[in-house]
Amino acid sequence: MVKDGITCKECLRLHLKEDGITPKLWKFSELKQGYHKRGENQPSAFGLHPHCRCTLVYLSKGFTFDDQGKTAYHSENYDAYKNQK
Repeated sequence: MVKDGITCKECLRLHLKEDGITPKLWKFSELKQGYHKRGENQPSAFGLHPHCRCTLVYLSKGFTFDDQGKTAYHSENYDAYKNQK
């Protein structure tokens, strides 16, 4: 996701944890497969709105996020998704 002064509140709400830094993790099966409606609690696999700059990326097992929200290696069997939920 692009995080700057023009990122909309809906994108920030659905793509970042409460700290405003750490990306939220979603399984593909949790994503909506149609249009997103403002206020829904799951993002769409196709973006949240016209001209949305957010993109989906894969986080490999063993990786997590550092204190700046950047991908960082943790350990071989670490499951960041399980630790977020």
